[in-house]
Amino acid sequence: MAQNGTQAYVSADLGAYAQAAGPDQQWVLAGGFQGANNLTGEGLSARGIATGKLAYFAAARLAPGGWNGTYSLLWYLQPAIPAQPSQSQGLSFSGAQKLGGWGAFLRVNTASPDFSHRLGI
Repeated sequence: MAQNGTQAYVSADLGAYAQAAGPDQQWVLAGGFQGANNLTGEGLSARGIATGKLAYFAAARLAPGGWNGTYSLLWYLQPAIPAQPSQSQGLSFSGAQKLGGWGAFLRVNTASPDFSHRLGI
């Protein structure tokens, strides 16, 4: 499940995730965490995990047979760290649907320190 729901989520660090999938990958659920100190993704370190500063995510994807579409939801939480002094939390929905010989795509995101209802379409 690759999805870039926001640019505020940490790029790379040590962490772990778990994923479960249904028959024929019609649905997928995933969740995980990683160290939150490496915003630029330059190398790997255990500093984020050692300090307890962890970023979390949960994601779901639905691609039911016969619908000719894929729908995804991603939630993330990036804690406050010295390089980014306010916590960031976000939610992203995306959907792609085949419509005859055409296709449609929709993406709606929200991300903010206070998780307000600011949306980007």
